[in-house]
Amino acid sequence: HLRHVQLAHRSVHDVLGRYVDVVELDDDGLCCGAGGAYAALRPDTAAQVRDRKVAAIERTAAPVTAVANPGCRLHLEAAGLVVRHPLEIVDEVLRAGC
Repeated sequence: HLRHVQLAHRSVHDVLGRYVDVVELDDDGLCCGAGGAYAALRPDTAAQVRDRKVAAIERTAAPVTAVANPGCRLHLEAAGLVVRHPLEIVDEVLRAGC
């Protein structure tokens, strides 16, 4: 939604970049497979799409993936990734005093 509807995904990068190193995905902008009801209606295909996204995330070697969309978060967590909302990451950094 931030990217395709609100056209505001860069603002998330800008805010996070003040607190942590942001690593761009080489498939930035491609779906994780959870779009709308897709993961529920076509779970096998959604899992294949997710696997492609997970591979892109793993290529970054980032310990945490920032995701603002709750559907994407659940779908990626189901694949075993550590996923946080961008504001959770900012909160963790601020609480740590960095």
